[in-house]
Amino acid sequence: REERERKKKEKLERNQRREEKQRRRNEKQKMREEKQIRKEKQKETKRKNNNSIERTFTYSREWLNTTEPHRAGLSYLPQRGDAVVYCVQGHQEYLKYYPISEAPPWRSEKLHWRIPDWPYVLCKIEDITYAFPTSSTTHEAPIVMVIGLSMLAVPLKHASSRRIWYDLPGKSSSQFSISLQPHNLPEFLILRDRFEQGIKTPFNVGDVVRAAFTGEDGNVEFYQGKITDKNESDDWPNSPWGSLQVTYDEGGGDEQFSPWEIQKMPCNEPFYWLENAAEPALCDDLLRKIVAVCNANRSEAAPFLNPVPSSVQGYKDIVPYPIDLSIIKSRLSHRFYRTISAIEHDICLIKKNCDLFNAEDSAICKKANRLEEILLELFENVEIQANSQEPGVTRKRKRPTEALSMQETDENSVENEIYSSRRSSRLRRNARY
Repeated sequence: REERERKKKEKLERNQRREEKQRRRNEKQKMREEKQIRKEKQKETKRKNNNSIERTFTYSREWLNTTEPHRAGLSYLPQRGDAVVYCVQGHQEYLKYYPISEAPPWRSEKLHWRIPDWPYVLCKIEDITYAFPTSSTTHEAPIVMVIGLSMLAVPLKHASSRRIWYDLPGKSSSQFSISLQPHNLPEFLILRDRFEQGIKTPFNVGDVVRAAFTGEDGNVEFYQGKITDKNESDDWPNSPWGSLQVTYDEGGGDEQFSPWEIQKMPCNEPFYWLENAAEPALCDDLLRKIVAVCNANRSEAAPFLNPVPSSVQGYKDIVPYPIDLSIIKSRLSHRFYRTISAIEHDICLIKKNCDLFNAEDSAICKKANRLEEILLELFENVEIQANSQEPGVTRKRKRPTEALSMQETDENSVENEIYSSRRSSRLRRNARY
């Protein structure tokens, strides 16, 4: 009897545990269903809101769709992993035309920005997202790029041709973000190598220089002139921004330039160098591997080989920046990318867009997730194999194991902290005015 009672009790406990597990599973399933319903409602609300906005203007994405490498005649299009110099005065000028509601980075309390000692800072682009514009004064409103930056170094007070930077002070926060739209103003994010090239060039009053502009026909035009004055900003006395006054030979007229916007003459070299993120052989190898992966995984890759058809209603009202494998392959073939991180960003964006528009447990989202895993594994292998050619454009160096110190940091040590971008070509204006 005791044995029977014991077995009966154990059976009852097993049943209770089984019922409890089932109850928990049911609760989790119910929560997932409720979450999915909420997500679908949010998507529907967003679709309706965007449709109501589009009655007054349409979204423009052309400025994000470039596949050409950064060169003279093209605006700088940020990529994740880029080493850039953020210039405060340039951002100040930009915000006059594209104001924001929050405090700018140099006014942020968490950043502890040292005014006027930091007119520019060395940064790395950690993340890029995209957002719909909330309003527009024209019929077409460009999609907004939101750039996440991390500060790496700040300017040395007495910079020389050998040393420009020292490490960010320990108490300072290093993360901030900015929004960017296409504009005709001087760039306030400058690729590091281009900035340093200009800073290290000894410009003096009387030097003959030239500047490049894009004409109305889209062709590059060069204008020669002479440096007639060197100015200092009252608010940022150590800033090189707009510090050189150039008087044009043709037609006279003065204009303020920064050192990285002009070139000293005579010069037999091109106006800024066009050097790509990786060697052509590496880009071609990556392209072949992506094509091979897509052919070997046709089921997963097929929905993402080409742009989403226009017949899919509401897609461009929910997804700010659509992208597909055809754009990635074109960018590789044209040597567009400067870092492996930038390629990975575009691959991950395919999945993010898919998740944004479709239900999480849908078949197409599962395919996007699988494709992302396969391609990211591919690029992990490429990074290991291309140990001496990390696409930050310089030869790959070992990352420092310790933080840079103010006493020990020199030009090379900061260069080791990130993989700097090669010299790029960027016109100061899209048209001379």
